[in-house]
Amino acid sequence: MSESPARLPAACGPDIACEMSRLDADGANVRELLGKPRGAGLFDLALTQDGGCACILCGICAKVCPVQCIDVRRERKVDKTRACEPGAGSFKVDEARCIGCGHCIESCALNALEPTPALDRRREFFQVLATKEQGLANGHGLCSGCGASIVVQQVLSAVEGPYVAASATGCLEVSTSRYPYTAWKGSFIHTNFENVAATLSGVETAFRALRKKGAMDEHIKFIAFGGDGGTYDIGLQSLSGAMERGHSMLYVCYDNGGYMNTGFQRSSATPAGAWTSTSPVGTELIGKEQHRKNLTEIMVAHRLEYVAQASPHDPIDLIHKASKALSIDGPTFLNVLSPCPRGWRSENHETIELAREAADTCYWPLFEVEHGRYHLTYRPKQKLPVARWLERQGRFAHLARNEEHGMLVTIQQWVDDEWELLLEKCREVPEAQWAHTRRRAREEDLVMNQPRLHTQSLGEPLTASMTSSAIEWDRWPALSSAMSWGAFDED
Repeated sequence: MSESPARLPAACGPDIACEMSRLDADGANVRELLGKPRGAGLFDLALTQDGGCACILCGICAKVCPVQCIDVRRERKVDKTRACEPGAGSFKVDEARCIGCGHCIESCALNALEPTPALDRRREFFQVLATKEQGLANGHGLCSGCGASIVVQQVLSAVEGPYVAASATGCLEVSTSRYPYTAWKGSFIHTNFENVAATLSGVETAFRALRKKGAMDEHIKFIAFGGDGGTYDIGLQSLSGAMERGHSMLYVCYDNGGYMNTGFQRSSATPAGAWTSTSPVGTELIGKEQHRKNLTEIMVAHRLEYVAQASPHDPIDLIHKASKALSIDGPTFLNVLSPCPRGWRSENHETIELAREAADTCYWPLFEVEHGRYHLTYRPKQKLPVARWLERQGRFAHLARNEEHGMLVTIQQWVDDEWELLLEKCREVPEAQWAHTRRRAREEDLVMNQPRLHTQSLGEPLTASMTSSAIEWDRWPALSSAMSWGAFDED
């Protein structure tokens, strides 16, 4: 590729999803490779000299896939030499998620997975996207491992042409626009905690007036960023007003589940059971007592043309949703999970894994709502117990104690109920039927492991400052409980 600054193909315009649209037109996002016509989709299965299938459904490619878009399953008691015969198993690829990295092809010792020209186009597309100039410069003051900067970079990568970004007071603003410096490469406005939506709606109105007067003809995009404190709580009034009035803007909430900038206080986005400086753990309380507010559903109730929930662990999904939202001439909303290592008491390098497990436990499902119609954009192969996600965060360490098992049960029940309600809205099969038909039902005890250092640190005092603390943060290593996916069920 040329060393000059890369640009996205003109055909894509503001819609980064043009490659996905090509797949949609072809009739499948999740494609079964066994028995499909050759040349269709991103991959073909190689043939042996006698015309048989070279794949033995070993599942190595599924294990190395960084975005978990491959699902390989072999039926029990099927000989590997007959793995590709009808009824022997399945080899499915979620092509909308594939980033064209080629790890699956390289991992196959039998060279059974062959790329098609469509995969080459996909790889080139994302290489160009990866080399696109970032909208947020390096050197900002956000903490190492902060999810907010990742969210901003992914959203801004979906923008083509001029834009105006605004940010409410919070971690993102105080760390990226410290006077006289700014990390924002485009036009940027800092406003108060409670009114970023109102401020940006005024800017949008001013630009619209200039276009009506013929003073300008550029089409400007308007993007507001706010944390959960400035969105769920303090800024909800101005957000609701801007959405109701129909201003052409995208509002992005980076949800880290608390007021992290001012000392880890609870917000209405904080999960139940979490320790915060205003929902402490002691003899009277076991953390926050209420479940988090479902802001995404509140935005759906505004009858917006597009609302979606996303996560930075799946950049293709997030960029796709941002591009769809930006292509709409009207108000749109994205709610994006943003892990906070300091507030969540996790290691800096675990941000993406924590975001991934939030989706796999269905605490943070990925879906979109277009014109009131729900669409699930990711369904985990096997829904994990929420304890897998909680045990990696020090703010939930107290829930590992036996006497707090009731709260763990309550959280799991809430997640299950919310998930089933979403499945019904998306016209998806219920979880029990999914587990049965997909043969993924596994009995797991509702338990939560006790990380020793987390437990020893319970009750230690914390200051209300983000820049200083009464404890040593290197004493809060998260539990290395990354699950090892099996390629297929042997039980």
